Amino acid sequence: MISKKSIYNLVAIIFWVSVWQIISMIVKLEVILPSPLSTIKALLKLSTEIHFWKSCALSILRISSGLFTGALFAIVLAYITYASELAYSVFSPVLTVIKATPIASFIILALIWIGRDFVPSFITFLIVLPIIWSSVYHSINNVDNRLKEITKIFNFTTQQRIKHLYFPSIFSAFISSFTTSIGIAWKAGVAAEVLCTPKYSIGTSIFESKKYIETPSLFAWTITVIFLSLVIEKFLIKILSTISERSKND
Repeated sequence: MISKKSIYNLVAIIFWVSVWQIISMIVKLEVILPSPLSTIKALLKLSTEIHFWKSCALSILRISSGLFTGALFAIVLAYITYASELAYSVFSPVLTVIKATPIASFIILALIWIGRDFVPSFITFLIVLPIIWSSVYHSINNVDNRLKEITKIFNFTTQQRIKHLYFPSIFSAFISSFTTSIGIAWKAGVAAEVLCTPKYSIGTSIFESKKYIETPSLFAWTITVIFLSLVIEKFLIKILSTISERSKND
């Protein structure tokens, strides 16, 4: 049986596609706003080309490597800054600056520092790092002190403390920040690809579509980015939720 939520989602999609179609008919210029049908045709055409699949695969690889590396560094750094006030004083201002600095500035600097093929991964890493660090750090810092004392009284091992005291709090905060980071990582990663134009990437294809005023193709690539971001987000959240459930049952 189809759920009410699924019906509402379908109605919302139909509504906004209809609005898109109406505006496109009013404008009557494909170069400004292509119709949904033109965009679908462009997407189907792209899907028959090897270039499309290579671009998608390499963009996923670049952005995912930055996302996972950033998440791992954020967790380690959160523990280090929690354990040492000096480390917090050293790293906290830097992470704040990274979070506040425009993405374009980092992309331009990265183009000077490193090869263009590595820029999207580096930018994704920088964008994800402060978001996940902040969330994980505060979750560790907010663990109830009374519970900490109990683990000391009952001589919990380090492994037991992590599993029963820190993990439940940290993991929920991590999932929340990681979910937020996925969408931001895709935006930052593709933006970096648009500016540094590595071979075989979604960002480069978007740039070329804009350059040659192929608006239906531009819309098709944009839809591809949205679709991949949503699918990967759902997939990763499913994996993390499974890990969380298994840890609770152990």
